[in-house]
Amino acid sequence: MIQQLIEKRFSEQEIEHNYRHNSIVNVLMVQILARLQLIAPGVILPLYVSHFTSNTLVIGIVAVVSAMGYFFPQLSLQTGWRNYLARK
Repeated sequence: MIQQLIEKRFSEQEIEHNYRHNSIVNVLMVQILARLQLIAPGVILPLYVSHFTSNTLVIGIVAVVSAMGYFFPQLSLQTGWRNYLARK
């Protein structure tokens, strides 16, 4: 069914015409996202702390705290709110 919808919406000529452009854009997007991961706080903060101490436990805690700062508000606020919702 999906194949039929694609065939109706796009002709083979249109797909071939845009194939090179789409491939280049997809490769560039992957490269950009891969480089952004290198400057993520989960990478930079432990690296920064490693200049001050060689204790691996402290370096690991920094990585966990930075991740918890992102996930904890979502987990804690949604859990309490969801418990009061009626089950459907």
